[in-house]
Amino acid sequence: MRITPFDIAEHLETDEDIKLFLKDAAETGTANDFIHALNTAARAKGMTRDSQTDLRYPR
Repeated sequence: MRITPFDIAEHLETDEDIKLFLKDAAETGTANDFIHALNTAARAKGMTRDSQTDLRYPR
């Protein structure tokens, strides 16, 4: 059996997803947890932008 890493950034697809993710991190986590969540949200936005505009991987 192979285990693959889980990256929540791949599942934050909308601004609403990101908003709820950051809200939960702010309400339930530490300051470090929130900083990590901000980093994750930034990566998610980049992933979302790339998939929508397809600029990085032209066909």
